[in-house]
Amino acid sequence: RRQPGIEDIRLGFGDTRITNGGVEKLLLAIADLQRVKQFSFQLKGCTSLTEERCLQLADVVACMPSLEFLSLGLDKCQLVGDRTLDRISKAIAGKLSLGKLHLLLTETQVTDEGFVELVKEIAELPLSALTLDVAMTAVSDVGTWRLCEALVDKPLLSTFILNLTSCRDVTDGTVASLIDLLRINKTITTALFWLMSTKVTPSEKRRILSIQRAVSYTHLTLPTIYSV
Repeated sequence: RRQPGIEDIRLGFGDTRITNGGVEKLLLAIADLQRVKQFSFQLKGCTSLTEERCLQLADVVACMPSLEFLSLGLDKCQLVGDRTLDRISKAIAGKLSLGKLHLLLTETQVTDEGFVELVKEIAELPLSALTLDVAMTAVSDVGTWRLCEALVDKPLLSTFILNLTSCRDVTDGTVASLIDLLRINKTITTALFWLMSTKVTPSEKRRILSIQRAVSYTHLTLPTIYSV
């Protein structure tokens, strides 16, 4: 609070014993820092994290009008679901300075309902890089189709990373959507997708590999690197 001019905040508490109360105190302190341009908050596997605290995190993001980079790691936080994602969606709405968005939601309660609401807001942002890790969630072909549809007309988007590992309702329809996206949006020069343990057939995996573009891992924030 004594440093109102701070523009870059990167906090990582993944797989630690930080308490729900500790997260609350941090968020209360960060809430006053409205000049933040780069914000990363990683809480992977924080078992004590309540839904109320997740909503508070989203509200803090909403109070950062100049945000250019946002990375939220809520993977394996079991109480994170569509309500949290809906609040995050509202938090990023209208942030026309936001160019890079990383959301890590592996093994949460997110479904197509919350994912589609997020996609609606993503469609309005001038993103150059997008990472969505929704492995082991209930996201299906419905959500991925809406996502690809939203990204077709993104003239600034150069990096697109999507992890769908163990999303049991993801089928060949998702591959078709991804291939159509990459064929239409030529500005995407970096693309990588994870489709392990889904209903995607081996032949469709080979199709996506044939068009999937090379990626550099140096600038990514992913909990684990998978192969297709």
